[in-house]
Amino acid sequence: MTFLSFFKCAKGTTSAHPEADAVETFFESQASSQSHLFSPQLADEATPNEVARRHFKPVLPPVFSSPTGVVTVPCNDTDLVNKQDEVNNAPHVLSAQDQDILASLFPNTINTNFCLLAPASGDRQASSEPLRVGVVLSGGQAAGGHNVICGIFDYVKRVNPASTVFGFLGGPHGVFSHEYVELTEAIIDKYRNMGGFDMIRSGRHKIETDEQKQKSLEICEKLQLNGLVVIGGDDSNTNAAILAEYFKSKGSSTSVCGCPKTIDGDLKNRFVEISFGFDTACKTYCQQIGNLMRNAMTGGNTYHFVRLMGRSASLITLECALQTHPNYTFIGEEVMAKKQSLRQLVEALVDLVEARYAKGKQYGVVLLPEGLIEFIPE
Repeated sequence: MTFLSFFKCAKGTTSAHPEADAVETFFESQASSQSHLFSPQLADEATPNEVARRHFKPVLPPVFSSPTGVVTVPCNDTDLVNKQDEVNNAPHVLSAQDQDILASLFPNTINTNFCLLAPASGDRQASSEPLRVGVVLSGGQAAGGHNVICGIFDYVKRVNPASTVFGFLGGPHGVFSHEYVELTEAIIDKYRNMGGFDMIRSGRHKIETDEQKQKSLEICEKLQLNGLVVIGGDDSNTNAAILAEYFKSKGSSTSVCGCPKTIDGDLKNRFVEISFGFDTACKTYCQQIGNLMRNAMTGGNTYHFVRLMGRSASLITLECALQTHPNYTFIGEEVMAKKQSLRQLVEALVDLVEARYAKGKQYGVVLLPEGLIEFIPE
């Protein structure tokens, strides 16, 4: 029995959040019996730094800070779309064969047109009807996840104070298992500008089976959601596309949106400059790499091998190498392009160590992406 399960049983709670109730009960009992509280009992208290962070106001693009609201503009609207021809004639990233495969998998949504966002004005007035939106965090954590939810909350409340945002708990599993909570201003304010995904927690489940899709549709209809926002990486956005296709086939009025989130930085194109989380991850890694470099120079007899995130892309490794200048860096895409074998990679490292040893340097730092093995053509 886990710590939380023990207190759940002890309390006999039947609330929607038994774990939170258990922890709260534990802290309350500790607080009543002790005159001095240690840091674990102060979990709900904010440090001065946290208070300052919560009051920071992120700079919004003009379209989202517009007091008149936001409207979607089809790409064929020449009045508001800049460089229309450039957008409409954007080259397809996929091959014709891949396009055909996608068309067979997503027949109801494959022809969905691009839309741009623009401030409401003139005859394009934004609706002031209350919005009901569901949000779900999916996959690994990335700095900025909480602020995506906060931004959604702020906007729908600005559209109409009667708008409601629901958070599905524990990732996609919370959608088809109907586990959710209404996000209030008190909850939102606690997590503004904070890292982690602990506001509603995340998960790596996928909505794949017909039963899971149907359960997901049922909860969206029960809550009368105008939209469901899936905040996640490549797998999660694929999941969002699958849900959108299913909802469309059933005539649902709930729109499904995917928000690109991945520290790997591999969700980008001419329309998505970069996914959130990448910049913070690189800066954090670079700080630690710099510390290891200083450590290696101090001891003078150590090689540090730093394995960085990047399952199918080496973008984090590349960015960290550009910022810290390690002694050697493996780039998965380069290994694949050159068709280098594992033996060749090892020999390159041996040559490096020998060359540095000849110069009296018996230390160094080597960077490699976590998915390097996938790029070796053997």
